[in-house]
Amino acid sequence: MVSTLNLKLKKIPAKFVIVLIIGLVACTSTEGVVNPTPTLPVISIKGDSTNMLQIKVELDMSSGMPNPNVYLSYEEAISLTKTLDNLPTTAATDFFDGLGNRGFVITKSYGAKETIIRVQNGYVKEEREEVPIFYRDKHRLLEGWLLETVRFQIHQDLYELMKADLNKKENK
Repeated sequence: MVSTLNLKLKKIPAKFVIVLIIGLVACTSTEGVVNPTPTLPVISIKGDSTNMLQIKVELDMSSGMPNPNVYLSYEEAISLTKTLDNLPTTAATDFFDGLGNRGFVITKSYGAKETIIRVQNGYVKEEREEVPIFYRDKHRLLEGWLLETVRFQIHQDLYELMKADLNKKENK
C-alpha cells in the first residue's frame, strides 16, 4: 500500500531560499574538473590591507592553448616564499623556451607590484625590476614540491607527464 503525504504549500521566506541556494552551491563538487575557477587566496603581509600578496603557479608547457594555473593557499604561499628565500644564488643561465615542458612560472602579485619567477631544470630565475636573480635548486626539490602542490588541481595525464620528465632529468 502506497501512502501519500499531502502537504500544503506555504509561502517560504526569501532568506531561507537564499541560504538554501548558497548551501547547495557551496556543496557542489568540482571533482573531475581540470581547472576550476580558483578562489583567490589573499595573504596580508605586515598587516597592510592595501598590499595583498597573491601567488599563481602556471605549468608552462602548452603551445597554442592556455597553460593550466593554480593559486596557492596561504600555507602554500608561505612555504614557497621560505623555500625561495633559502635557495643559494648562482650565475645566470639560459632557460629552455621551446616546445614542451618549460617548467613552472610563478607570478607573485603584491599590490601593484608583480614579480615573475621561472623554475626549470634545477634553476630558478626571479625577474625583478632591475636585474634578474638566479638561484640553484640542485636536487629539483622546489619543482617536485610545486608539482605535488598542484597535483590534484590539474589533469592526471599532465601530472604524470611532468612527473616522468622530472624523474628523467633527476636521474641524469
